[in-house]
Amino acid sequence: MKSCPSAKRILALQCCALFGSAAVVAWLFRGETATLATASLMLAPTLLVAFACVVVFARRESRAQHSFAALQIENEERVRDAAAHERSCRAAEVAAGRFRALLEQLPNAVVVVDPSDEVVILNAAAQDLLQCDRVTRVHALPQGVASIMAASARAPEGTRRSREISIRTEVGTLALRVESVVRDGVAIGVIVDLAAEKDAERRMGEFVAKASHELRTPLTSLRAYAEMLVDGDSLPEEERRRLSETMLAESDRLSRMVDQMLSISRIESGIARIESVSVDLQVLAQEAVDAMRGEAMSRNISLLVAPCAVSATAAGDRDMLKQVLLNLVSNGIKYTPEGGSVTLTVDTDNLARSVVVYVSDTGPGIPEDAKGRLFEKFYRVENYRRLAKGTGLGLNLCRSVIEQLHGGHIGVESSGGMGSRFWFSVPMERVGRIAA
Repeated sequence: MKSCPSAKRILALQCCALFGSAAVVAWLFRGETATLATASLMLAPTLLVAFACVVVFARRESRAQHSFAALQIENEERVRDAAAHERSCRAAEVAAGRFRALLEQLPNAVVVVDPSDEVVILNAAAQDLLQCDRVTRVHALPQGVASIMAASARAPEGTRRSREISIRTEVGTLALRVESVVRDGVAIGVIVDLAAEKDAERRMGEFVAKASHELRTPLTSLRAYAEMLVDGDSLPEEERRRLSETMLAESDRLSRMVDQMLSISRIESGIARIESVSVDLQVLAQEAVDAMRGEAMSRNISLLVAPCAVSATAAGDRDMLKQVLLNLVSNGIKYTPEGGSVTLTVDTDNLARSVVVYVSDTGPGIPEDAKGRLFEKFYRVENYRRLAKGTGLGLNLCRSVIEQLHGGHIGVESSGGMGSRFWFSVPMERVGRIAA
């Protein structure tokens, strides 16, 4: 912005002009005293008037300069306010983008509608549940959902609504509960699939019932053995030792069951996190075999790791992957008769960019009708319960660790009477998401 002319400079120039005029008059009438005096008297009023005009003009210029400076300061403040407003707008856009990204990742169906019936947000879960693509107007939603959200968008701030409705989709009739609330001038709706909710409640009830049954068994045994020790003062020392060892084994079994249940619960609820590092599965397999060698020797079972000619390094949590190996090896030993063998083989699948681990045994194998349920919680093959004790949680925990935390796969290959081969694969590269 250009600076204002200086009033002092103008005043000096005008004074110089006046004095110059006086000098010219004096020069024109030089040597003529009377005439010079007369000219001076004629010029004096003019000079006074001119001087007064200069003073008035100078004051006006000073006020103009002050106004100009104030305007300049005001403009600078406006520039600063505009820059701050721009920064605030950018921050608001970033926050809105993060909020939208968060809603897109939610497993719940969410729809946001403004008072003009425009659908501001319809996340991926809502699109899947309602069987509709991204829409811009509320009336493009299924009728029941549209009427509830349109009415909510016009309701006062803080209004809450909850209604159960049925809608028809390509996959059939859905029973839904729509819960809405008005916040900051928009209606936010959460849509719940009642069928899925009831199924989750049913599965939770089954889990609690099975867990209670499985926990009661070792607790009942512990109580019975403890009563025998308390009442059996005359028991031989050998019998007392046997009862104590049995109680210790049942306590360990109970502790393992509780740990497994907590681990599964943490994984399914999204609390568990993995520390993904580079893991050599050939080395890890050897460590698992070394840890289980004593149990295998006590049952006269051959336990070994097959040589691996290639690098078998994958990305994953070392402790969790080792726990999977220990569970699979332990199962192989428990269900393999004396004189049998359990073999670990590590290989790579270059096409899938993954490392595959096989745990093969020479046990009785798995019936065809049991393969589909083998990785369920508390499931055990009925005919094999007498062969070994177990909780029915180990394989379910293995599946959770491999598939949910490492993005891999797990399965079993078996024929009745021909042994079993459990396998799992994990990606060679670091998984793209933190497990939840």
